[in-house]
Amino acid sequence: QVWYNINVNLKVSQAKRHFCNLFNITNQHEIKHLKLFYFDQVMSQIQGPEELKYPNRNLYSYQIETGDLFELIRYPDS
Repeated sequence: QVWYNINVNLKVSQAKRHFCNLFNITNQHEIKHLKLFYFDQVMSQIQGPEELKYPNRNLYSYQIETGDLFELIRYPDS
């Protein structure tokens, strides 16, 4: 687990690339098989994490607050 401040003006696709760079994930094939999830510290307890699957959506539209979390999860090849 790594704590990091993120610029909420980034788009989802930019944030995913940024997180991949933080963890030295540069292989494009591997990046394509990663999903980005957002854990709102209040709502995720009720409805679970939200997959950020719209690459052009701005992060601020998720109303991110201090303490919220992101998680990159690898899913298998299809």
